[in-house]
Amino acid sequence: MTWRRYRQIAKDGKVPEPQRGMVDALEALARLAAYYQSMAEGGDDASLTDERKRKTTAEADIAEMERDVMRGNLILRSEVVGELVSRVVVLKGDLLSLPRRLAKYPEAKDISYKYIMQLLKTYSRPSGVFRKAKEGKEHAKSKV
Repeated sequence: MTWRRYRQIAKDGKVPEPQRGMVDALEALARLAAYYQSMAEGGDDASLTDERKRKTTAEADIAEMERDVMRGNLILRSEVVGELVSRVVVLKGDLLSLPRRLAKYPEAKDISYKYIMQLLKTYSRPSGVFRKAKEGKEHAKSKV
């Protein structure tokens, strides 16, 4: 064990602190043995062990997500957003073309145009996660 590691463990209170560069060897060995015993049993605060567990768990989660993507059970957010945006653009174009198709019926053309404009205005308002993102940007701008 290095002197540096001993001081780290002493700082955590697991072994006696060095006094003027000296350590009571018997007490230090007894407490060090107890510390390692508790680590081996999985008890006590073993931050390095906890970090390794977290890293292993995170790596397993990432591998599971990658496997799900390859199997087609999971779709990347960027793909979903791209598909959604393209479908909304097509829908908007189709809606806006309706008044031209109804041109031979003047009343229907005006009614459909007003209704379509109302729909587009309603659905163009940010909501849900889009509202939160917009509010976050406005909040950031107001701080500048």
